[in-house]
Amino acid sequence: SSDLSKRRVVDQGLFQLMQRAIYSEENLGHFGLDLDAYAHFTSPIRRYPDLIAHRQLKAMLAGKDWPHNEEEVAEMSAHCSERGMQAKRLEWELVSSVCNMHLMNSEESATWNARIVGLKVPWIFLDLEDNGSFQGRMHLRQLGGRERLQIDEHGLSVLKESGEVLLNLGQKFECRLRGLDIWSGSLDLAPV
Repeated sequence: SSDLSKRRVVDQGLFQLMQRAIYSEENLGHFGLDLDAYAHFTSPIRRYPDLIAHRQLKAMLAGKDWPHNEEEVAEMSAHCSERGMQAKRLEWELVSSVCNMHLMNSEESATWNARIVGLKVPWIFLDLEDNGSFQGRMHLRQLGGRERLQIDEHGLSVLKESGEVLLNLGQKFECRLRGLDIWSGSLDLAPV
């Protein structure tokens, strides 16, 4: 199960490192597809940036002047990227709130043998179902009581004042739902 622990931690870390796509007037290619040139070209009824790309290509193929110059495309790209991030944040908050309210009202979801997927002062991040579907966080104070705990410089372990390792990234940890942090939209967890 050590391999599973490592895989879950690596999966979570990679997910957090990956940036959402941003729109730009400069063709930056596509990292995941290993392409030097790439145009975001999904259904034009879904995204305004696709309509911009379609207009530009249609004009070029017809031998006409481009409808938008580079400065206009840069401005529209920045606007669309920001709106996309705002929409994604709203979606995350809504889904998180609905899931969290469901969990708060569910007796059978009172405790979890969760996996520690992140350590960043002052938080311990836990994956409740060990599959990425539900996550929460626990403040170091919830675990340490009067003892002051710290997270090592690499974010791999929770240490006691003596330097003894208390918890490691990737290990399972039994926790319970303490509440819902309205401001962050995340589950507030505590030790069982």
